[in-house]
Amino acid sequence: MSLKIKITGLLIAISLFVLGINWLGYQQDQQRAQEFERQLQTQYFNQVANASGMYFERFKQSNQALLDTSFFTGQLSEKASQSLVNTLNQFTSAATEFLIYDIDSKQIYLYGEQVSAGEFLGLESVILSQMKSPGNKIQVTKFKNEYAVVFSNTILVEQNPHSVIFNILKLNQQFIDELKNLSGADFQLSLNGVKLQTATNLNMTGSRQIPWPIATKTQADLQVVFPTWLTDASKSSVSMIHLSSIAILLFIGIVLSFLFLNRQQNKLEKFAEVATSHSSPKQLINALSETVPPAELMDLRSSLIELLNQLQSSNKKLQLQMKSSEQQLKEVKQEKVMLQTERDSAVSAPKTKSEFLSRMGDEITTPMKTLTSMLHLLSEYNLSEEPKELLNISRRSANTLINNLNNILDFSKLDANLLKLHKNDFEVRQLVDEVVAEYTPHAKSKSLILTHSISPDVPQTAFNDARRIKQIVKNLLGNAIRFTKDGEVSLYCDVVMESNSEYLRFTIQDSGVGIPEDALRGLFDSLEQKTKLTNSSFAGRLRLIVSKKLSELMGGSIGVSSELQKGSRFWFTVSMHKN
Repeated sequence: MSLKIKITGLLIAISLFVLGINWLGYQQDQQRAQEFERQLQTQYFNQVANASGMYFERFKQSNQALLDTSFFTGQLSEKASQSLVNTLNQFTSAATEFLIYDIDSKQIYLYGEQVSAGEFLGLESVILSQMKSPGNKIQVTKFKNEYAVVFSNTILVEQNPHSVIFNILKLNQQFIDELKNLSGADFQLSLNGVKLQTATNLNMTGSRQIPWPIATKTQADLQVVFPTWLTDASKSSVSMIHLSSIAILLFIGIVLSFLFLNRQQNKLEKFAEVATSHSSPKQLINALSETVPPAELMDLRSSLIELLNQLQSSNKKLQLQMKSSEQQLKEVKQEKVMLQTERDSAVSAPKTKSEFLSRMGDEITTPMKTLTSMLHLLSEYNLSEEPKELLNISRRSANTLINNLNNILDFSKLDANLLKLHKNDFEVRQLVDEVVAEYTPHAKSKSLILTHSISPDVPQTAFNDARRIKQIVKNLLGNAIRFTKDGEVSLYCDVVMESNSEYLRFTIQDSGVGIPEDALRGLFDSLEQKTKLTNSSFAGRLRLIVSKKLSELMGGSIGVSSELQKGSRFWFTVSMHKN
């Protein structure tokens, strides 16, 4: 080893030693600066948390004022709800709002806004909860399509619920803007996927969460964003002396390394010229064998020659393997084409069967309808008691067979996406009377009482496919009569509200043996023979599956509740308006 190389190595070692000492000093300065930054952030966070806590404390204090209902009782009895709301809202912030709900008139009184009777602005669940169990309550829910903290309390007049008074803190943009004005900090509010920020493109790195100060089941995530001058505090304390020393030492090390490597590079260039002047491995092996490289590259030359020999041998083996792989790939492609053809045939077979059954519907049901018509005409003749009873049994069996065939055909149409609805205006009471009249003889034959009733809220006419609604009612009513040995089967029709829309609901209740709880799951989905129901049948389960698909197709849903030895209650809903 030459003296030049030794001196170069010694200088590099000294440079690295000094560089390490400066780096340790730099790290210590960084740690002190980071500790100072943490102290500033903690102090800043405590100030912001106290300011935001005062904001929530004012909301809590206003809730405390609503607990004394004696003042409100006197005001509301004088029918001054709107005036009271206007007075209370004059002392609130932009994110807070008082309102009153009058239970008798179903009217909500807002400040500066008229609300129609029966419109609840998203507070339906809170109002129902107060009517069931009056008292002061607080929860997070939606108000006017925005999340809000809702405090409510029921006002009693002569021990009866008269009104519900609300104090609402809206968790919207105005809310976090008021927090910023109060504390001077930027915030981000996250609640059920909704995120609000006091400024766009906030850097949330290093932000800290403020504990939610209101005891509610649903709690929002309120993050304080530290200002840039606070997060960059440690950067400003970096020692310029350390940086300069590191830069100088690095420069000296690079220069010395360059001088050391320059000599080695000249040797490598000569050796590389020989190595790159031949294209084939055999020629390269011969050229390297005849070349005498520098002493440092002798081992490299020997290793390279050995590697080239191995590469030449591996190349021959690889060529043989490539030919074998090409043949195997060709066979795999042919097998893939065959499997894809078989798969397409297997996939299309069930759909073809479903399309065939759905298109053969009229050919199957028309003769059966003719048969039932003839049996009906025959029943009009004056027959003796025994033939007339046999004729009634034949009519019921024919109707059951037609119902089962319709369900099988509809199941096939639904499976093939070929079933279309025919929606028109229809009379609800007429539909119910026709179904009850059809199934009354069947119920009497089993000594069952079949009753029906319609809620006064149900309109005279509704808009949907009356034929499919009647089919679902027949399916559920037929099952109820079939699986009830004694007692009563009832049909009830009313109107329900779901997602601010009206739905027509039909409920069929029986006094049968009931359904086990573990058998309720999958009751509307499975056609398997194995089931938890001891008295189930394939036709009965098919009726339930078709009924579910039809109710969903008509914009509604279906459900069941049951209790062993007491009976079952099936219900389904359908839309009742054009929109």
